[in-house]
Amino acid sequence: MKAKHIIALLLAAIMLLAATAACTGTSDDPGGGATTPGGGTTTPGGDSDPNPNNGTDSDPSPGLTGGAPIDKWAPEDMGGRNIVIGWNSDMLEGKNFAITHSPAPDPAVDSPYYIAMWDNFKRIEEKYNVVVTNVVLNFGDMLPQLALAKMAGEEFCDIIWFNSQFIVPAIANDLVYDISEIAPADADYNNAQRYLINPGSILGKNVFMSTNDPLYNADIIIVNQDIITSIGAQDPVDLYKNGQWTWDNFFDIARSATRDTNNSGAINQWGLSGWIPWIANAAIASNGSNLSDYTTLKVNYNSSPVLEAMQFLQDLLLADRVIRCPEIDGAFDIWDWGNTFDAFGQGNVAMGVSRFWAIPATEDDWAWPFQYSVVPFPTGPSNTIDGPTYFIEFSASDFIIPTTAKTPEQVYKVFEEMQYWWDDDLEFAHAKTLDYLTTLVHTFDDAYRIIEASERYAIDLIPFISGGGVGDILWPLLIERETPAQVVAANEQVLQDTLDRALGPIDTDAYLDEQRRLEEALNDG
Repeated sequence: MKAKHIIALLLAAIMLLAATAACTGTSDDPGGGATTPGGGTTTPGGDSDPNPNNGTDSDPSPGLTGGAPIDKWAPEDMGGRNIVIGWNSDMLEGKNFAITHSPAPDPAVDSPYYIAMWDNFKRIEEKYNVVVTNVVLNFGDMLPQLALAKMAGEEFCDIIWFNSQFIVPAIANDLVYDISEIAPADADYNNAQRYLINPGSILGKNVFMSTNDPLYNADIIIVNQDIITSIGAQDPVDLYKNGQWTWDNFFDIARSATRDTNNSGAINQWGLSGWIPWIANAAIASNGSNLSDYTTLKVNYNSSPVLEAMQFLQDLLLADRVIRCPEIDGAFDIWDWGNTFDAFGQGNVAMGVSRFWAIPATEDDWAWPFQYSVVPFPTGPSNTIDGPTYFIEFSASDFIIPTTAKTPEQVYKVFEEMQYWWDDDLEFAHAKTLDYLTTLVHTFDDAYRIIEASERYAIDLIPFISGGGVGDILWPLLIERETPAQVVAANEQVLQDTLDRALGPIDTDAYLDEQRRLEEALNDG
């Protein structure tokens, strides 16, 4: 996949999710009613062609228009205050996604999603006498800026689209509210969780508000069905449906697919490809384990399930060599992100570990020229079939309310009602996402399996931390080829130190020193 394609897809994914999260979107947004290749054809699995506009029984969103907005709480005059949403991504720089400051929708050209969102935002601003606006926060400066604002007793933002790597130090430094404590007793977050979902507590606090968007950055397996058929292997889709999608069956297919198909004396077809850090994290999560213990706040690398996952990863790449991984000077290039996706798209890999936004649209001129399906990551021997298969991380639908926000209960009310644009019609809320997914896959079942994979997540501390995760173990495990026990013995303290630092104070002095240095350099220039 070329760099421009990766950037375009990532931006499309963020725009798609941000549109739901911030109640924005136009008819030009990805998934905004876009159609998929039609024709009414069926796949080998017998699923109908996923054309959301074809009027068949398979159509997930026939004639959906949303509905009247919900008035949950009584009108309240909030004094014309500005509710500021901070976005921590440079990809949004210079743009304002507050939908009430966008043009009024035109029913002739705008999607029903955009119309419903716009109407709801206008209702909220009038009902509560507020203005909702957005600001772009510098990604690297956000935590020290938030800490300094709290020290000075100043406001920062009312709501922040938060990156998971910041959450541990933010909680440790009391920079985020426990939403379950500041939300009204009848808040959706504390009850039905239809509109604002609690993905789980972190360090004993419920800080993330996840909008009801079915997509996280789930690790999925894309299956080249042409190769599966050619080698006579069991179909991963059937194994998954039958509750038999395990490491063992996954490994059997990968071994069978890894072969020399043209008698050249070299392997030219592989069982698996994908970015190695993703595969490592997915293997640990899918084995029912975590990298850290919430109770003791200690790293968990020396547990049996983690060691099993590390051995599984080592076997995939070293013992059986079923992973298609480039080499440089005899060493595996385990960090080559783009190369691994190119490998699957070339059609010589049976299964690719990926994420939904890396799949080209089926109508693109660079769409994959083979039949493929999607399943969640398989589960390991220490897990259960219905257990998690990846670690939840950066998500465009996760927000927090910082402790610098004044009147946080009012902020919560406004934010919850922002989500009411779909009027408790879950089918309508998710139709936009489903429409988009059906441009990437061949069947409705595949689109639904992507959504299902996104719901099979585990929460962990270490992947949230900058410098944490599996990075320190991959090099000795896969390049130096040490045993899992040797890797843990050499790196466990390093990883514990990383966690301990994240639980300590934020270094605002270093941030201020850097800002002064930059200002002096600017003045000198």
